[in-house]
Amino acid sequence: MARGDAAASKGVGSSTLQRRGRERARCGSAPASSRAGAPPARTYTSARMVMVGHSRRLAQPLTRGQQRAIALVLAAILAATAWAVIRPSSAPVSRNGCVSVVVPGSMGGGLLHHCGTAARAWCQAEFARSDVLARLGQPQCRNAGLQPRRS
Repeated sequence: MARGDAAASKGVGSSTLQRRGRERARCGSAPASSRAGAPPARTYTSARMVMVGHSRRLAQPLTRGQQRAIALVLAAILAATAWAVIRPSSAPVSRNGCVSVVVPGSMGGGLLHHCGTAARAWCQAEFARSDVLARLGQPQCRNAGLQPRRS
């Protein structure tokens, strides 16, 4: 039995065999550049990713539970933002005879804190000066109720 006869007896038509033979002939004839050892030149074809049911899922509205979860997350974010904006600062406050001054420096900030007689002496010295530290300390001395003595 010849090869064509065996294929015909298995239900494969002669036109199918002819088509397969032509495809093999095309694949077997490589360009001259690939025969010389260089890789064959391929044309780029974009492979599209098929996402089965993706458009249907996108078109489907959110469930009530999903909507509530999103609303809760947004409410939590808004509440945290409002708390961060409204909360009082953590800087110490000058009052009742105690003075606290945050002083900027080249390596960050520093805190000067004096109470009682030390605060009164420090404030008297700051009201006598006019440098940057004095300008920062004078309002804090006023807040603490330590005004300069009038003569």
